[in-house]
Amino acid sequence: MAKVRYDGPETYYTVQGTTGIVYQFTGRDKVSEVRIQEDIEMLKSKGGFTVIEGIELGNLKKDKKVK
Repeated sequence: MAKVRYDGPETYYTVQGTTGIVYQFTGRDKVSEVRIQEDIEMLKSKGGFTVIEGIELGNLKKDKKVK
């Protein structure tokens, strides 16, 4: 899974992935979650997007509490 941010000036932007899924980039952050690897590679090569891979809840580091 990856978080993808649209870097363009529009406040609402949609793009259709190679698998047929339509991704919407809306709001202030313009971020969408992309889970299919084929679509992640397409968005990387297309340009105008920032792709951050390896975003899973299980990947969050758990720090020990310091007393």
